[in-house]
Amino acid sequence: MSKKQLFKFMKETAEDIDNYTIQKLQELKDEDEKLYQIVVHLVLLRKNKPKLRATLGRLIYEHLGGKNWHDILPILSFIELSTISTYVLDDIIDNQPEREGKEATWKKFGLNYAIIAGSLQTFLSIKMLSDLKLENSLKIKVFELANQMWDILWRGEGKNEHMKDNTTYGRYIERCYEICGVMFETITKMSALSCNSKIDDIEKMGEIGKSFVIAVMIRNDLTIFLPEELMKKKSKALSRLSFEDVKKGIWTYPIICGMKKAIKSDTFQIRNLLGKKNASEKELLNLTKLLIRLGCINETLDQITLYKRKGLNCVNELAKSNSRTYLIELFELLENTRDYVKEFQNNI
Repeated sequence: MSKKQLFKFMKETAEDIDNYTIQKLQELKDEDEKLYQIVVHLVLLRKNKPKLRATLGRLIYEHLGGKNWHDILPILSFIELSTISTYVLDDIIDNQPEREGKEATWKKFGLNYAIIAGSLQTFLSIKMLSDLKLENSLKIKVFELANQMWDILWRGEGKNEHMKDNTTYGRYIERCYEICGVMFETITKMSALSCNSKIDDIEKMGEIGKSFVIAVMIRNDLTIFLPEELMKKKSKALSRLSFEDVKKGIWTYPIICGMKKAIKSDTFQIRNLLGKKNASEKELLNLTKLLIRLGCINETLDQITLYKRKGLNCVNELAKSNSRTYLIELFELLENTRDYVKEFQNNI
């Protein structure tokens, strides 16, 4: 199976989810046109674009015997609108002016409206779960997973803001789970619940989701150390302000690795840049070059591969199916970051 086939599958999945989401938001449009435009802004920017969380949810559902994946559109729409909610609020927290290569919600509509939109998207996403055609006992479990997800996620976002001096590797991985991994774990478990799967199968699907997204989070944190122009050219989804975590003083894996490996003078250079909001582009790119020299960028890439393989081990234990083949191809996409790093190294 080729990447082209996988992207076609993801695009077809995204089209139906987006149509469903926009249809469900119609009630808001009828009530308050202005608020609807703000809430739907990022939905439209992401319209018909591949969606990792929802794709994973559909694949798990179909692998476990789900006959018609449209039956879980409320779950897939829930996770997409939840994702959008976190993006809208994260862009405010991180002072990110762009999302999907366009103006972020707060930049286009103002801070107050963006806070309202991001908060409302959370509750609208949960409301969609009411449309599931499941037994009440299963539906209750789905709602419990949704509430648990939001609880863990926002506690994790709070911890992320003070994940600074002397952050450990273990705490970093825990943070990757809390601010994003729990969403992938939740969608896989919800999909498995919708098939009335056994507890062991539900937990196994959750492990696949967790491994995948920890690799994704490490990848996302790494790309922030690459020039913004390079990432815009390579991936709109991964394109963000370069070095935003460094400017906030937050320790992600490359920094944790660098502080462990660096000699005293290099450690001083790293510490001097952490939290320095007015650092020049030259200073910041020199930090990336230092991390390359110390071997920390390659070590970060190896961490991505480690979690990719961990997830693939779980996937390879599944019975053969078209969904399993797609899952394997989905995990292989995580290696793209090596090409981005290689291009940067070739140009310095």
